[in-house]
Amino acid sequence: MTWIKLVFSTSIVAISLCSSANAQEITLKELVQRNGVYYKVLSPTPYSGKVRGKKSGYLKDGKWDGRYIEIDKNNKSELSGVYQSGVKVGEWKFSMKKQYTTLRIFVDYEDGVLNLEAK
Repeated sequence: MTWIKLVFSTSIVAISLCSSANAQEITLKELVQRNGVYYKVLSPTPYSGKVRGKKSGYLKDGKWDGRYIEIDKNNKSELSGVYQSGVKVGEWKFSMKKQYTTLRIFVDYEDGVLNLEAK
């Protein structure tokens, strides 16, 4: 009976290790973009998973999906918002830091189109 429990436990650990390997984060430098869709280099399948670095978020089927943050190389400006299947939706924030001030601009997107109507 103990041997069966050990085999079952080992199988569960192996399955969870395989699924967590798929969930690991990669950088955008490890991906290529073809026709607006991101792929791992030499892969025919669009990438799905977390992306970290200057552009951070989640790619689903090769398109940004969910919370997205982009920081410039000097950490002086930031762009953040939400993508839905590669389309900007909702409120997006751009902030730029200078020596003594921070400029913040908020815009609203509806189905990927900038909504210019006043709130």
